[in-house]
Amino acid sequence: MYQRQAGFSLIEILVTLAIAALILAVGVPSFQGLSSSNHASSHLDEFNSALRLTRHLAVEHNRNAMLCPVVPSSDPTAPTAWDCSSGNWSNGWVVLLLDTSGTPQDVMTSHHPQDKTAWIVTITGGAPISRIVFGSTGTLRAPSTPAVTVSIGQAGGCTKITNAALTGSLSFNAFGC
Repeated sequence: MYQRQAGFSLIEILVTLAIAALILAVGVPSFQGLSSSNHASSHLDEFNSALRLTRHLAVEHNRNAMLCPVVPSSDPTAPTAWDCSSGNWSNGWVVLLLDTSGTPQDVMTSHHPQDKTAWIVTITGGAPISRIVFGSTGTLRAPSTPAVTVSIGQAGGCTKITNAALTGSLSFNAFGC
């Protein structure tokens, strides 16, 4: 008497693998685009929080506060260095509150590893900017006037933009995401 064995035939397994490969071929590029978009969003959200903190500190302490790029360091134990003239925002940034004599005090620092994020921080008209300054009333001060545009681009064509108006208000846009 012939007994039927339980299990899958070779044809059934090959068809299942072909369907799985097709689903992966369609899904992986979509996932990479989503990942790129989320990466740009995460960076910009963190930068927007730093902008809000800078403005808040300026108003709360009735002094100027500024956001400047961080200088990369090979020594993780070294104190944070910043350069308010470099304009290289890709390493991170530091929120500084100016004391009554105008000396900056480090309030918060955010470091970023080098990745494929393209940072462009400009004033209206397209000139690169090396620092963003808020006055005691929460409005932008030179060299940040009349407005600041922060554009963060990723390799997938996703670009997120924050605009800070002279009044200090923020607006957000996304392109290609």
